[in-house]
Amino acid sequence: MKRIIVSIISILWAFALASAQNVSFEFRYYSYYDEKNSSTADADMSMKVYDNCTITLTGNVQGIGSINYSLPFHTLSLFSTLYITFYESETMEKDKPYIVVSNHMATYYDPSRDFECSFWGNNSINDQAFNSCLDAIDKRTGPFSSFRGEAEIELPVRVDNNSSNAVEITHPADGGRVMHTVTTKSGKTLDQTSYKDFSIESSASWCQIMYKTEKAFHIVTDANTTGNARNATITITAGGRNTWVFVTQPSKTSVINKVWVEHNKFQGLSKGMKIHIDFETYNMKGKTGTCSAFFYFSDGRKLMDYNYQYRASDGQVCTWTNFTPNYDQSVFSDVVLFIPYSELHLGGSADCKFIVEVSIGGQATDSEYYSFRFN
Repeated sequence: MKRIIVSIISILWAFALASAQNVSFEFRYYSYYDEKNSSTADADMSMKVYDNCTITLTGNVQGIGSINYSLPFHTLSLFSTLYITFYESETMEKDKPYIVVSNHMATYYDPSRDFECSFWGNNSINDQAFNSCLDAIDKRTGPFSSFRGEAEIELPVRVDNNSSNAVEITHPADGGRVMHTVTTKSGKTLDQTSYKDFSIESSASWCQIMYKTEKAFHIVTDANTTGNARNATITITAGGRNTWVFVTQPSKTSVINKVWVEHNKFQGLSKGMKIHIDFETYNMKGKTGTCSAFFYFSDGRKLMDYNYQYRASDGQVCTWTNFTPNYDQSVFSDVVLFIPYSELHLGGSADCKFIVEVSIGGQATDSEYYSFRFN
C-alpha cells in the first residue's frame, strides 16, 4: 500500500511539473534494459526535457509497471555530438544521478542505488528531438539559455597553468625550443574532454610550432640578431574559444661565430695557448664588453687560481680582454686571448676544457666547450 501511495505521488508530481513547465524536447522509447540484472522488456516510455532544466522519464515497462524518474540537471558534456550527458551535480563528476541521451537511447544512472537502466527507441521523432537539443545547446537557447556546459567549465584552455587566456612569455634571445603545457580551466588535458584537441598558429615566421599533442606544444624560435626585441602572437583554439600567448624575444647582443686554438705559443717569456674568437655584436655601439675564457677539468670541475693573476671573481682560472664596438653591427673577426700554461696550476698531465663567453649590454653569449690535453 505504501509503494502504491509513493507511486501515485510521483505520478501527480510529474503531472504537476509537466503542467507548470514547457516541454522543450520529447523522446519516445519502446524497449527497456536493466544493466544490473541483464534483463530486457518491452516499454512505452516518454522522456521530456523541460525549460526549467529538468528531465522526466515516465511510462510503463512490461512486467515492471509504471516508471517515473526525474532529474534536475545543472551541467552537461558532449561526446562528438553523438551523446549528451546531463548531470544532476554542478560538476561533471559522476557522484550524482545522470542521464546519457542519443537519438535512439537514454541511459539513467543513480549511483546512490547502484542502479542503471536504458531505454531504446530509434525513430524519426527522436532524431528530430536530439538534433534540436544539440542546436539549443550550441546556441544556448531554451533550457540552456543560462547554462554552464562543458565549454563554460573547461574553456578557454590554459597555458602553463596560467589563470588568464592571455599569457605573456619571454623566449631566449638565442632561440631554441621551449615546451608549454595545455590544460582546461579545471585542470584536465584536452583528451579528457569531448574536444580532444586544439588548433594552434603563430603570427611570425621566426616563432613556430614544432611539435604538438593534446597536452602540450613546443615553441621554436630563431636567434634574434635584429638589434631589437620582437613580438609574436600564438593563437590556440579549442571548442571555438581562443587563448593567446604573446611571445617576446629580446635581441641578442652578440653571436660567437668561431673559436680556434693555437698551442705552445709565446707571449713574452710565457709559453701558453692562444684562443682566437670570431664574434659579432648588435646594437651595442660605444658600449664596452668583455671576451673571456673559463677553464675546467674535463669532468666539469673548475680549475682554480692560486696567485691572483688569471682569475675570475670566484677564483676560477680565467683570461679575458675588453672590447668596444664602433658600429651598430660590429664584427670582431679575431680577438685573441692568451693563457700561460703555468697559470692553469696543474702539477701533471690532465684532460681539460674551456668555454668562451662574450658579455656586453647585460647579456652573455657562451660558446661550446673546447677540450685539450695538458702535458
